[in-house]
Amino acid sequence: CPAGSIQPLPGQAACTDVCSAGFFSQRGSAECTPCAPGSFSDTAAQGQCQPCAQGRAQQEAGKTECSPCAAGTFAAVTGLSVCLPCTPGTFTDLQ
Repeated sequence: CPAGSIQPLPGQAACTDVCSAGFFSQRGSAECTPCAPGSFSDTAAQGQCQPCAQGRAQQEAGKTECSPCAAGTFAAVTGLSVCLPCTPGTFTDLQ
């Protein structure tokens, strides 16, 4: 099966199922895998998940989007599962 689609049954002639948003499959997979914390998939039939952008994070597997960091926290790199608290002497007021 191509990436993003699966066929869980043996002896079939086609791959008929696609992975839902929040999940992915690599080529030849028999099942969909949830996106790991710190990543997401916002559309179906994906071969990989995308990392959360800077300033965003998400803590749960199988998500379709990442949440913006709250005021007083930040994510300076991509792919974080949690936003980090600002260090003493610094701040963020954006959400």
